[in-house]
Amino acid sequence: MTGDIESQPREAEEELRQDYHPEPLAVVGYSCRAPRAENPEEYWRIILHGERVTGPVPEDRWDNEKLFHPDPSVPGRLVGRTGGFIDGIQNFDARFFGVSPKEAEHLDPQQRLLLETAWEALESAAIVPSDLSLSRTGVFVGACNTDCNRLLFRQMEWVHRYSGTSTALCMLAQRLSHAFHLRGPSMTIDTASSSALSALFVGAQCLWSRSCDLILVGGVNVVISPEWSIVLTKMGGLSARDGCSTLGMDSDGYVRGDACGLLVVKRLSDAVRHRDRISAVIRSIAVNHNGLTNGPTGPSGEAQTEVIRSALSEARTSGSRVRMVELSGAGNHIADRIEVRSLSQALGERRESDFPCAIGSVNDNIGHAEGAAGMMGLIKSILAIERGMVPPHPSLETLNPRVDLDASRLEVLEKAKAWDAPAEDRVAGVSSFGITGANAHAILTGHTPETGPETGLSARETWLLPISAKTPAALQALARRFSEHLREHPGVLLKDMCATAARGRTHFRHRLAVTGGSIPEMIRQLEVWNAFLSTHESSGNGNGNGNGNGKGMFQAQRKGAGLTCLVMGRVNEASTPAPAASGLGKLRECGVKVDQVRENVVREDLPSLLKTVEGVAVVEDGESFELWLPSGSESEGEQWFPPGSVSGGEKRSTMNFWELTGLLFVAGIDLDWGKVYPEPFRKVLLPAYPFERQRYWWHS
Repeated sequence: MTGDIESQPREAEEELRQDYHPEPLAVVGYSCRAPRAENPEEYWRIILHGERVTGPVPEDRWDNEKLFHPDPSVPGRLVGRTGGFIDGIQNFDARFFGVSPKEAEHLDPQQRLLLETAWEALESAAIVPSDLSLSRTGVFVGACNTDCNRLLFRQMEWVHRYSGTSTALCMLAQRLSHAFHLRGPSMTIDTASSSALSALFVGAQCLWSRSCDLILVGGVNVVISPEWSIVLTKMGGLSARDGCSTLGMDSDGYVRGDACGLLVVKRLSDAVRHRDRISAVIRSIAVNHNGLTNGPTGPSGEAQTEVIRSALSEARTSGSRVRMVELSGAGNHIADRIEVRSLSQALGERRESDFPCAIGSVNDNIGHAEGAAGMMGLIKSILAIERGMVPPHPSLETLNPRVDLDASRLEVLEKAKAWDAPAEDRVAGVSSFGITGANAHAILTGHTPETGPETGLSARETWLLPISAKTPAALQALARRFSEHLREHPGVLLKDMCATAARGRTHFRHRLAVTGGSIPEMIRQLEVWNAFLSTHESSGNGNGNGNGNGKGMFQAQRKGAGLTCLVMGRVNEASTPAPAASGLGKLRECGVKVDQVRENVVREDLPSLLKTVEGVAVVEDGESFELWLPSGSESEGEQWFPPGSVSGGEKRSTMNFWELTGLLFVAGIDLDWGKVYPEPFRKVLLPAYPFERQRYWWHS
């Protein structure tokens, strides 16, 4: 039988495999969490500056002093004192995701992080989660940590009806599919440290076979129990140092770390057609196994070289084009030496001296995130490609003398270096080699968007920015984030930002709409509104004041729905001309009906200019529209005053199309945002939703 297998025409199979070049995949959204990093921007800051954010084991994880012993042979003890830990893993916005308080108490922090990170990743992709309902969206999560499950079952009295679904490893992916009502394949994949890239490999196959049109692929790791740290101590894999020391002469293992990262991925052709914001292109992902080595955990340099070469072949590129490689970073000098040698052989030893390849490992920044390590390395590479900067490797005391960098022109950067190349020429590799012998390597490049129609603004154009949240506090926090975001990105086009917010975000019941024709004007409106709400909350009333320029604020509330929001608008002054295609006809195109306005809009707590008004109506005059305000006492009944008339000191407020649309939005009327903001526009990155986390924890 063995002879028959060996006699198969392997050369022909290898030739066929090399001829197979699948369509590249586009990363259209992503998000992550890491120690001292709530989002990708903070994560990039840590990486760019070569910071190490590992530290002592927090008291709320376990009493490390009771378990520590410098001698690894002592039973039941561990040699490490540090790790990379995310603050507040006991906290979660359960209400946002519709999770009951009791279930939230038992929910594995890994599931919590995945839910929030997945929402943020979809927001960054400008995808409304409800639009994916019943779609063939696949979910693939790499993970290998069962700390929560192990900790829960220490005491049988802690076991609850939610204990199984809240802590089982398989539920990490299934929780996302359930929360977003997805019908595509859903699976958690465990190949140890290479779990996340293995998950990407499986997800990629589903995109290429067209069993999925979109995938969420991620990795997660949260360290809350010391058992595996004790196991690593006995295996010689846990470092006694303050952090990982990949490539260092004194590397003695790794320190464990928390992390969560998630990508939203499509076929490149689909992403281009959908005008998505493409952060990076996955040219290939290859996996293999070490096979028989000197032990189940022993690395194979030959297998590592082979998987990198396979990835290069499928990506249709050569090793000489690769300028950055994220190492797997096992954290010991033997494994490091094997990995660098394998990489050198795969990339080739004839690289030009002017174009070396930078190598490093994010494990040295945040700790080894185990099942999520490959994903965090992948996101590091995406950020480097997007920003055109090759980040440094955290400083080494002494480079391992047995690691030969010169032969293949590999280098370890002490400082960040500009990546001065067209996006498509920014080629990066990401390695992830599991202790199980499962190896993975991905090849990424940048992407230059096609030149499309102009989306610039003229000086007179005004746009509407709709913002919403599930609670008033979250709405105010999100408005503050938008204000900060605009200050940090003054070059964003208003139409792109407003269209992305309108069409790429879920619209919750607490709403804010601001109009403006420039970034400074938008910032001013947001800041005035925030100041008003702070006064409103502190004084206990809803009376606001104008800003001195004839502009004011008014509050809209829909009876019976508990909707309380503000909209910025011009009141009692000549309004700017509406766009040429405006009018009631355009409102009708956007799904608005006059009867709908009469039924849904109720106005309270207006500025003193308008005094007390109890309703609004939109009336048609050809293709123009007017906002009419009713007046009169209850005994007089409802009176509607036509344009230009004055009664009892009340004046009609004329609004342009954008201001009126904002009022209808905060009143809870559903609009067809595709008609309000038709193509073309470019999807841009916007601030993430501000989750309101409360403590849910069953273990003290």
